[in-house]
Amino acid sequence: MALAVGIDSEQLIFELAAAAEAKDQFTERHPKRVANTAWRLGKRLGLQESDLVALYRGGLVHDIGKIGVSDAILLKPGPLNADEERQMREHPLIGEYIVKPLPSAADLVGIVRSHHERFDGGGYPDGLAGHKIPLLARIVSVCDAYDALSTDRPYRARRCSTEAIETLMRGAGQQWDRELVSLFIAELPASIAGLARLASTGELAAWVAPATAAVFVALSALIVLFEQAERRIVVRAETRDAPPASLLQRMLS
Repeated sequence: MALAVGIDSEQLIFELAAAAEAKDQFTERHPKRVANTAWRLGKRLGLQESDLVALYRGGLVHDIGKIGVSDAILLKPGPLNADEERQMREHPLIGEYIVKPLPSAADLVGIVRSHHERFDGGGYPDGLAGHKIPLLARIVSVCDAYDALSTDRPYRARRCSTEAIETLMRGAGQQWDRELVSLFIAELPASIAGLARLASTGELAAWVAPATAAVFVALSALIVLFEQAERRIVVRAETRDAPPASLLQRMLS
């Protein structure tokens, strides 16, 4: 049965999204962090305000479909088997069904349905590739991945910011849009450490000129310092990345 559409239905959807994440203590603040970083990345891209609003709202509800996934799967402390993985992969479709009746559905459906697509076409649910994946979904995908990598999950411990950045860089052009990954990591303080590590293994050649790579090799000694300061950096970044209060009011009204 379709949801009744009205002013209150919008707020209901955001409450459902919060409820979906509250099922898992590890992801309870995940939607807001993704919304904040997606908004910031969109702003750096020069997107118009309507797209920024859609990014923020889409970040909040991107995983709302998990409310239809069993807790036993969401909270499993190990790898999912084939059947569990199939059920988990249904959450973008469940999420699309939930948000589709909303007045703002046109802005949200692409994000909710397509945030697990891969740039190389190996994602789900539609196997979209490259720029056939909606831009806003590609943005949320990068922000979602970084937050997932850098926070604890039931099946693994969090990775430090440097390791999360390395993962994004290695997957750029395959799992994620290379341009968006480059823009995303440009302002992260731990990026220098990540670049230094990749330079030391020769993997940075695909990103920068040899002379630039050599500079990052020289900076590799700073890695430990960056990682020691990581938790303070994350706290400051969460505050800095939030949209202005006036814009938040419009986003959630």
